[in-house]
Amino acid sequence: MMADDDTINCGTHGKQPFCLVCIHLIERIFPAGEIVQVTHPGEGLPDDWTCQACADAVEAAGGDEEVLGPGRLDTLRPGCLPCCEKLLARSGIRKDPLTGSWFTTETH
Repeated sequence: MMADDDTINCGTHGKQPFCLVCIHLIERIFPAGEIVQVTHPGEGLPDDWTCQACADAVEAAGGDEEVLGPGRLDTLRPGCLPCCEKLLARSGIRKDPLTGSWFTTETH
């Protein structure tokens, strides 16, 4: 359930910042190389994550991320950051606790 601010009420983690992930990442495990990080420079928002197919749809729409939203492809889902980090860890993507940088376990 979404809260009034940039947080989500997670049944496991309570009130947390949220990110968006495409439904495909929730439904199955992808190799790290097929997961795309969507950053929001200067906006103070957490990164969002999509599969390559969803990233390609955004590119085909001229960079319009709304193509993944409700009424269109409808593939994005909100999740709390700890849940998203756990989801990404299945594919070998981790966040460095010291730097906050994302890395794959194959390269770190």
